[in-house]
Amino acid sequence: MSGDSEQLPLLDDHTPGPEGTLGRMGLAALTLNFIFGAGVVGIPYAFEQGGLVVSVLTLGLCAMFALMSMLWLVEVQSRGQAWVLARQADAYSGIEINAGGSAAAPRPLTLPLITDSPRTPALRGSGHMQYTLGKECIELSSLTGIFLSKTGQRVYTISLMLYMLSASWAYGAITSVSFAETFPLTFITGDIACNMSQVTGALWLVPTPCWMGYLVYLFGFLVVILILMSLKTAWMQRFQMCLTLYGLSMIFAMIFTAAIALPEHFDAAKLRANTSVIFNFKGFGTVFGSFVFSQLVHMGVPTLTHVAKDKGSIKSTFVVVISFACVLYMSLGILSVLLFDSLGENKIEKVITLNWADYTAGGKHKAFARVLSNMIRLFPVATCSAGFALYALTLSNSLFQVMPESVLQWRTFRGKSGERRLQTVLKTMCIVLPCSLAAILSNVAIIMSVVGLSGFVIAYFTPLFLQLRSQEMCQRKFGSSRTPYDSFISSPTYCYACLAFASLSLLYSIYNLF
Repeated sequence: MSGDSEQLPLLDDHTPGPEGTLGRMGLAALTLNFIFGAGVVGIPYAFEQGGLVVSVLTLGLCAMFALMSMLWLVEVQSRGQAWVLARQADAYSGIEINAGGSAAAPRPLTLPLITDSPRTPALRGSGHMQYTLGKECIELSSLTGIFLSKTGQRVYTISLMLYMLSASWAYGAITSVSFAETFPLTFITGDIACNMSQVTGALWLVPTPCWMGYLVYLFGFLVVILILMSLKTAWMQRFQMCLTLYGLSMIFAMIFTAAIALPEHFDAAKLRANTSVIFNFKGFGTVFGSFVFSQLVHMGVPTLTHVAKDKGSIKSTFVVVISFACVLYMSLGILSVLLFDSLGENKIEKVITLNWADYTAGGKHKAFARVLSNMIRLFPVATCSAGFALYALTLSNSLFQVMPESVLQWRTFRGKSGERRLQTVLKTMCIVLPCSLAAILSNVAIIMSVVGLSGFVIAYFTPLFLQLRSQEMCQRKFGSSRTPYDSFISSPTYCYACLAFASLSLLYSIYNLF
């Protein structure tokens, strides 16, 4: 019956979310929404710690390889869809006709079936697969299962969970520090100058009133997260998009105000005397974690390709957005180092928004300056709240999917009501655990270095190995691995260059962290 396979009905379309609904501007806005978050607040501190000149070069390299790996994932997505459709075609071609004329059950599949696609004969032209981005959306966890085996899928899943956990930890710490510095609880702290943003060690080593004031805000953050998680995911995503626009406007406000203040305070002699402005080997390890964290959008690439209306504009949109983000990060980092290091050595806070605590607008428009100062300092609070809630939901869902069958058979978790009970337990754990970590360590620089370690797997290693392996497997199966989305960077040479860069960066980051 293989010759009549085009007459077989395809399975129902289970594609998540609306496909092909966003034009180029909408796709750019959604990509920015994935990129801009709490990671930006650590960029200037990383510039100061690593050295201005070398940090600019490193950020450029990180952005370049991050962009390359995003473009590879677009290619891998098209190969993954072709691969799954081919498996579906093979399954239908294996259907046999019984003696009575009825079709026997098809042999079982090990891969999920994806539908609403070209009919089976159209899948293969003259022995070659037609690679396109259709209506299907294959997430990275599924792509790793297809091309990198169960071991690769397990490594990616664990890295993603560690990333979401450590990122949530960073969000809790950034929010609590921002509130404690902006609105100190003097009825708890008294006359003590807490300076929570300067704490480098465990929080129990700081004065107890300062720790208590910090914990009050952390508890309030936890309550807000519980409220946000009661909202539907669609509402949370819209809410996050609004907060991204707010955050982007605050980044422009910091760049604009710093550029205006720089001519008045710039001290070239002081900067020349401080050689660490060029390169600081001791603090350079913090650079990679912050830069990787600030550009980590790769787990969202399948969603971005899915919702894009014009698939041909995806690559150019990614190029424009990543370049725009890189220029914005560089501008903020350079201006911050030139301005605040002219005022004194090591003047940049770990959370850069706190440097606007004393913003006066040149002594004019004091009311405006006070409002803008508070808006800038509270911008991490807004972005962290929405980001934390979405990560907690995603992390709890991921844990639920990999939960051992033996746990699901516990009496407490049996049946539909038991599954809902287990999901509630996992959501609570995904909220309480990061907040517990934030309660004992709030050093944002260290936390972002930890976040960056797991980010290396997601941003660099997974995409490059997916690219190499998908090319090899599709070439062997279909006779060609070239897709409409290939370019000169599709060559394995660029994958090996990325592998060398990521490996050296990761080893240096681990060495510097410990």
